[in-house]
Amino acid sequence: MNYLARKFQRAKWQIYDFMNHQDIQADAIGGCLRTYSNTLSFWRCCNTEDDIREVALALAADFEKPDKMHLIIFKYTDITAQGFQFEEVPGRTPIQELRDRHLDLVHLTLDNLALFAHFMKPRVRQDIDCFSFSRDEVFTMLSQAISSGRLQVEDLHSRMRPYFNEELRKLCPTCLRPIEDGKPTNP
Repeated sequence: MNYLARKFQRAKWQIYDFMNHQDIQADAIGGCLRTYSNTLSFWRCCNTEDDIREVALALAADFEKPDKMHLIIFKYTDITAQGFQFEEVPGRTPIQELRDRHLDLVHLTLDNLALFAHFMKPRVRQDIDCFSFSRDEVFTMLSQAISSGRLQVEDLHSRMRPYFNEELRKLCPTCLRPIEDGKPTNP
């Protein structure tokens, strides 16, 4: 697994009228590249659709509710060649077998975080190695993990659990309205 995946928010990387083309929104740093103890979270993966879905599953299993998700992948060596260092840290996911895929980019300062943001910027804006998962895809991923026994409903965030109880399974995963004849009912 010589790639690393990170969740990001596409809207934080858009260019607005008040910005120059080279600018990065402050929200990209404050929200999308939010650090914790001067670290950024990454997940090991291969550059395959199935393996990237495994990272998406690890992340989604820790969400508070089913939501869309964007991932970007990088070659591990592309990041370390720029002087960045990593430490292996168990990932925050209820799926035990995926926890050891996690690592943190460490020893971050504002300066080298800005360098990383400039490294990431063209990849996001040109959609290079970016993968998107709709809310329905995330819901399906989690449902399949629960059905296969990889994930227990009890291990989900307390706000996520109701989406997977028996009564709510009869609701449309997108709008949460009752389903009749295979379609959500009108509000």
